[in-house]
Amino acid sequence: MNIFGIGELELVLILMIALVVAGPKRLIQWAYFVGRWTTRLRVMWSDMMNVVQKELDESGVDIELPKEIPTRQSLNRTIQNTFKPLTDPMRETLDEVRKVGDEVKQAAQQTRSEISGITSPPKTSNGAPPVVTPKPTAPTPTEDRDSFGSWSS
Repeated sequence: MNIFGIGELELVLILMIALVVAGPKRLIQWAYFVGRWTTRLRVMWSDMMNVVQKELDESGVDIELPKEIPTRQSLNRTIQNTFKPLTDPMRETLDEVRKVGDEVKQAAQQTRSEISGITSPPKTSNGAPPVVTPKPTAPTPTEDRDSFGSWSS
């Protein structure tokens, strides 16, 4: 929650300082004073919007002005509704790209699982890899075929 750009903790801190500086009796008077001015501001806003709306209607302009003081949420909602025709095609395109990306991910995972199934060693019935005995290697031919070791001299 933000009130005039002030967070909750900051607002509590300001109220505590005001309570210490002004005291509880004067703080109540200040709250009453702020409430009266807030009400006056809302009435002035409503009267001004009614006059401007009347002038716009008489001139033939088809615009609906807000009757209450706009908040950040109402302004964001108005902006989103205004730009919706522009953002919808982009959002649809992004959804299609995400869908294709998900299909590619699934195909990659399937390919990985197929490759790991091919390259992994077979398992025995107890789940351990089988014992592989080394194959005997053929004797390597000697460099000199005429030589019979120590007998040839």
